[in-house]
Amino acid sequence: MAFDMSGMRIIVAGGSRGIGRSIALAFAAHGAGVSVCARKAEALEATRDELARATSLAHAAACDLSQPAAVRRYVEEAATALN
Repeated sequence: MAFDMSGMRIIVAGGSRGIGRSIALAFAAHGAGVSVCARKAEALEATRDELARATSLAHAAACDLSQPAAVRRYVEEAATALN
């Protein structure tokens, strides 16, 4: 079954590795713009690069989800990056 997610924007928390990374890449492969966040910026860079090869809208940023102010900043940044 084919899914067309063109025009959709997705945020994946914990998207730098494991299941989160796989989910983010699957959304990108189906045309969605994708932003991923995780605590460690180093792992995010490789995932962002891979997302950018699959979709025109790819964003990644470090974010500690236990900090409400950091989450607000990340969501605002992701919304801007994904149009």
